[in-house]
Amino acid sequence: MKHVVLPLLLLLALAANAAAQFQQPYLPQYGQQYVQQEQYVDPTAPVYVESADTAPVYVEPYQVDPWATAAPSDVVIVDQPMMQMQMPTMQMDGQQWSPEAYPEPSAAQQDLGNLIPSGSRKSFFQRVNFSAAWMPQLESDGIGVTSLNTSIVTALPFFRMNQPLTITPRYGVQFLEGPDFIDVPARLHDADVNFTHIRRLSDRWVFNGSVTVGAYADDYSFRDADAIRWSGYAFGIYEASEAARWIVGVAYLNRANLTVVPAAGFLYWTDDLKIDVVLPQPRIAWRTWTDVGPPGLNERWFYFQGDLGGGIWAVQRDDGSPDTLSYSDLRVIFGTERKQYRGITRKWEVGYVFARDLEYSSMGTDFAIDDTLFVRGAFTY
Repeated sequence: MKHVVLPLLLLLALAANAAAQFQQPYLPQYGQQYVQQEQYVDPTAPVYVESADTAPVYVEPYQVDPWATAAPSDVVIVDQPMMQMQMPTMQMDGQQWSPEAYPEPSAAQQDLGNLIPSGSRKSFFQRVNFSAAWMPQLESDGIGVTSLNTSIVTALPFFRMNQPLTITPRYGVQFLEGPDFIDVPARLHDADVNFTHIRRLSDRWVFNGSVTVGAYADDYSFRDADAIRWSGYAFGIYEASEAARWIVGVAYLNRANLTVVPAAGFLYWTDDLKIDVVLPQPRIAWRTWTDVGPPGLNERWFYFQGDLGGGIWAVQRDDGSPDTLSYSDLRVIFGTERKQYRGITRKWEVGYVFARDLEYSSMGTDFAIDDTLFVRGAFTY
């Protein structure tokens, strides 16, 4: 009897052990590590499992119970940093940044390249700008000017997503000081809207057009017909190479003695150097620092540029008569720009202002104004 019972007990133990093993899911072995399932999940959904020493395992739902007959070829090992979307970080101005924070190039950037500013958003709102400038009154017969400007840049698809129409409302105010030989308003206001469109015409040619309409007046003259003024330009840009471009076109300026101006010039832009041989704003800029990532997003630049300042405003003279005041100058500027994506881009500029002229339309005479200095700070978000 003993010889019969012992073999039966042994057979029952082996059968129980086999049944227990049959109920356990098949787990592939990698080296000496085994992967343990955390919990039961919907068999129609992907299954994620983890182990203490190995990366998570992802199994496609090929069957009702993916673990019943899963083989090593059915299991995809996913590196844990990738699973958690942890990209290498870097220090920038004391902040942690990772490449995943950089945006994908918009459709317009892919089509028009760096003619569209880097970091442009895929939304109606693009950025907000603010600047403050100061030109001191160095002599009693000079004019001191303190100006504040703010604008909001928005964009809409113009028939196609990759060729947007940018709409930029702007307001600016200038506070005037002096001169002692003629009356000038205490404040001059600019309130305008700019519409700009860049469109690719062919593999080599790009059209760049802009129209600005606004009201320019002192505190009392916004209702005058002379307060409403238009300006704009139409340029054809020929892309001779990836870095070199030629420009030809015409500009209509809001100036008393400078209305329609033919435009022609040359642009040479690389990641580290930008040369604009274009009037009235020639410019050379060089990059001194850049973050790891796409160009144009986190960089530091220095630049020299020339500029044409001034405008025309409807004003009221001290005797109450309506008039128009025009002012113009030339500027040589040295500046630095710190571009920062998802931060505040900053510009600081100093310069020299010369060839300054002041004119009232009722008098028909230009008054030469003494030279002065120029300081400006600008911020973009």
